[in-house]
Amino acid sequence: MKIKSVVKNVFKSKKIIGIISAVLVATSVGTAITVNSIAARASGSQPVLDTVAVEKQDLRKSISITGTIASAESYPIAVDMADVEIKKIRVKVGDRVKKGDVIAELDTSTLEESLANAEENLKVSEEKSNMEIASAKRNYELAKQSADASAVKAVTELQKAQQEYNDAVTKSQILTSEYSGASASVAQENGNVDEAKKEVEKAKKKSRKIDSEIADLQREIEKLDENENKALYNAKKDELAELQKKSDRLKNKLEDKQTDLSDIQSDQSEAKSKESEKESEKKTADDNIKTTEDAAFKAQQAVEETARENAKNLADSEDSVKSSELSAKTASAEQKQEVKKYKKLIEKAVIKAPSDGVITSVSAKEGTTYKGEEIAMLEDDRGYKVTAVVDQYDISDVANGMQAEMKTETTGDEVMTGELSFVSPVPATVTSSKDDSSSSTTASTDYPIEATINNPSERLRIGMNVKLTIIEKEAKGVLAVPNSAVTEDENGNTFVEVPLESGASSGNEAASKNASAEPETKKIPVKLGLKTDYYTEVQSSELSEGMQIINNSAMTEDMEAADEL
Repeated sequence: MKIKSVVKNVFKSKKIIGIISAVLVATSVGTAITVNSIAARASGSQPVLDTVAVEKQDLRKSISITGTIASAESYPIAVDMADVEIKKIRVKVGDRVKKGDVIAELDTSTLEESLANAEENLKVSEEKSNMEIASAKRNYELAKQSADASAVKAVTELQKAQQEYNDAVTKSQILTSEYSGASASVAQENGNVDEAKKEVEKAKKKSRKIDSEIADLQREIEKLDENENKALYNAKKDELAELQKKSDRLKNKLEDKQTDLSDIQSDQSEAKSKESEKESEKKTADDNIKTTEDAAFKAQQAVEETARENAKNLADSEDSVKSSELSAKTASAEQKQEVKKYKKLIEKAVIKAPSDGVITSVSAKEGTTYKGEEIAMLEDDRGYKVTAVVDQYDISDVANGMQAEMKTETTGDEVMTGELSFVSPVPATVTSSKDDSSSSTTASTDYPIEATINNPSERLRIGMNVKLTIIEKEAKGVLAVPNSAVTEDENGNTFVEVPLESGASSGNEAASKNASAEPETKKIPVKLGLKTDYYTEVQSSELSEGMQIINNSAMTEDMEAADEL
């Protein structure tokens, strides 16, 4: 690379990377190399190696551009209103204002009429909503009362049905017991009848036996002749009389037994009748249990159905209340929003300063119709920042947070420091006017950036030109060599070369014979650090400050080109 081309590229890319180092190379180092080479050629002695010393220095890779001093914050004064008259402009360019000071006033007569209508609509809407809510609440209370009454009625009917069922069960139990008693009585009477019948049969047998004995005795008497055996005849007559008496007693007793049997049979019939009656009553009671049980079940269902119906009615009524309240809120919210909108517009019509600062432009005029455009520009000049653009060749090396230095013509050599606070991801757009009524917008290749100022000078003013140096990288107190002194082999390994000591410096004859031989060198592998346009940081345990290393042919050509210049 020729020195001419180096200088040309530096100014073309706006870079001033390592300018101080470059000057040193062009003066001290480059001069030394050139002198050594010229001396060698003049003497015609052994080829002399071009060398340069390894130096410890501070390296910096930076980009230098021109920017502009701007206020820390800019406030375009405008409001989102349109088609209203600008009633009053209260500032002019150069005025200093405090936060809250009135900048301009817009005509609000139409807005005030709209506000009055909106407030009236809100009042009517709220009254209507309150009436609907009150009606819904009354219906809800009526539904509660109706629900309570129907629930009480259903529960009463259930209690009545349950009581009737319990009574039926109790009555059935009583009749069951009475039927059991009647059945026991019938059984007992049946036994009594059987016993009485046995007694009657027994009496009949005895009576028949006596009658048979009487008949036999009468036949015997009929065979006897009273005159022949009067004593026997009379004895038999007496015996017959006794038998007849006994027969009469047995017949009387039989009649008594038959009478007793008849009485017992009558009791039996009565017991059976009572048993049948109790059985009929028990059956009726049992049937009544089923009837009352069904009635109690239906009453329970009625209670549950009433509860469900009441719950539904109450829920519907409650939903109606909530719906009315929500409708009221919605309607009220819409009306309130309308009122709030007009109040806010009226408030916004008095346009106030959002911050302390200075008015730098006024573009609106009193009496004109406002369309939402900028009325004035307010700059907060209590703090400053730098605005600039970086071209597409350098923007990829620029990032938020990079340190920066600033100078202005006004502040002279005073260096202000700061850092990048904004780097646009897209290029800026340029708007150009074609005529009075139209304009066009095109994209540029420059990217907007901003930088803060840590120590702003008191002499700074908005709009001043500033020289902004963006520090990409820095390396302090490192070993560095000219870029041309670093070589890379085919494997990508980097190294520098140092000359080896030879006999040429002793002046003996052997050395004189080899005066035209190629000098011997040694390669030292190095690890590269920060690289600027002129210098590269090198790292190796074999290098030290002041050590002479060989400069390659590219640098020699640069020096020759410098000689020609």
